[in-house]
Amino acid sequence: MNLLDARTLNQMRTAFYGGSASLTFYKITPAAGESEIFSTRSGWHAQRDNSTTADRNGNVNIWLSAEVTPWKTDHHLHVGTKVTISAKGRTFSYRVASLKPMQQLGAGWILNCQPVENSTEPAND
Repeated sequence: MNLLDARTLNQMRTAFYGGSASLTFYKITPAAGESEIFSTRSGWHAQRDNSTTADRNGNVNIWLSAEVTPWKTDHHLHVGTKVTISAKGRTFSYRVASLKPMQQLGAGWILNCQPVENSTEPAND
């Protein structure tokens, strides 16, 4: 039994960010630059990482269900991958700093992500 399955993560994310929030992963290479490798509006939830009261660095933890990812292992998902969260008219960019399997919580990954400088972009409506 998975405690954090895609349905549970969707309920948590929708309560905080709305149903249209999306998560997108990019690979970055010197030759090709930035290219999208995966995007989803389902099976994830993000939360600020304030491990201690002194730790206000803007890191986020992202819980990502294996149910919605094209990856069978973390081979394509690795430290350094760029991740963007689009919610409520803003886009936030992060870099994966660490990657762990959910283990007892569910099938998927827990990503600790660091903000990319100047990563908040307002919607251009």
